Amino acid sequence: MNSKEPHSLAPTHKNAWIALFVASKFLVKKVDRSLEDAGEIALELYEVLLLLEEAPDQRLRMCDLAERTLLSRSGMTRLVDRLERKGYIKRHASETDRRSLFAVITSEGLRAREAAWEVFRKAIDHEFASALTVPEARTLIKVLGRFVPDDMRIGWESEG
Repeated sequence: MNSKEPHSLAPTHKNAWIALFVASKFLVKKVDRSLEDAGEIALELYEVLLLLEEAPDQRLRMCDLAERTLLSRSGMTRLVDRLERKGYIKRHASETDRRSLFAVITSEGLRAREAAWEVFRKAIDHEFASALTVPEARTLIKVLGRFVPDDMRIGWESEG
């Protein structure tokens, strides 16, 4: 595509996308490896348990959970199957809509998420936070927040 065309992507924007894409994949892999090395739950399990822990009544409809984790419904079903086998969640049918299923975190799931927190926190600090100043972190929150719907910003505290 000719760079003078109105729909071309500026090299700086292309490079910003590549940097975001590669950095996020790299960081997720490093944090997940830290959890694995410590014998804790995988990051994808941690994410689901945290979402459920923070949700009203510690439960979410399966379709909402899939949307928030950016998984397909079938991918979410497989992940929930794993969590259920471990005793970390249970599925409950909706009392008002027989087609809807809820994923509900169990006390064992809460314990597993809490047990992994210290390793998760240290990995985030070592792999990510240590490379940013506080003003840079605030800027990153502001910039990345433009791409995430408000209702999906669970745990994003506003610092003003």
